[in-house]
Amino acid sequence: MLWMKTPRLLAPVFAVLIGVGSLIFGFGFHSRTVSYDEQLEIPPPPVPIDPYTGQPIGPPIEPEIITETREVNEPEPRLVLEVTRGGVVRLASGEIKRTYSGAEQPPSLCPT
Repeated sequence: MLWMKTPRLLAPVFAVLIGVGSLIFGFGFHSRTVSYDEQLEIPPPPVPIDPYTGQPIGPPIEPEIITETREVNEPEPRLVLEVTRGGVVRLASGEIKRTYSGAEQPPSLCPT
């Protein structure tokens, strides 16, 4: 009698196994490229010092601050959480961009 129920049981078991396999594949291997702007501070070169007076020659040079765009691959579950918090947006060009830089804290889940 059990052999008669086997074909009926195979279809749901097979469907569940395919579903679990799809979830594992989706969570483990799907990722998207996210870009963000990072501000870097380039230190100035040392100011030459006059050997006779010990005073610097010329005015002090301010450090240069540049903005560099970087890209990282984010797994989709983390990306969904970032979208929920408001941490990433899709630009008109289709690019996904982070709304905060790498050093800043991401937005909190609750805005209050």
